[in-house]
Amino acid sequence: MGGNNASMDPGLDRMEQLYHEMGPALLGYFRRQPALASVAEDLLQDTFVRAFTRIDRLQNSVSQKAYLFGIARHVGLDALRQMKAVDKVATEAPAMTEKSDERLELMRQAISRLPETQREPLLLKLQQELSPTT
Repeated sequence: MGGNNASMDPGLDRMEQLYHEMGPALLGYFRRQPALASVAEDLLQDTFVRAFTRIDRLQNSVSQKAYLFGIARHVGLDALRQMKAVDKVATEAPAMTEKSDERLELMRQAISRLPETQREPLLLKLQQELSPTT
């Protein structure tokens, strides 16, 4: 987190100290959870960002270790909720695609039944509106 220069902010110094003391244990906490292992470093960073935004609570806590693990627990739970939301969207997407494919096919069939004098202008108009240049 910091360099060799002494910081003018004691809170920042304490956060750096806690990062060195507690970082490996918190990282291990995330890595032991299979769903979180691949994002463990990001979650560790999020944990310390949250702790720093609440540094007064951290410094006044009875156990800074317990306080950091509490934040880590909430960070992990937030990440799991977000992953579940992404999974839900991913599983719903094929069903939505199937419905839109069915509607698209019905539309193609309807267009193909139009007289050529109506079909060609409609197809040209659709192609023009769907063109990436417009």
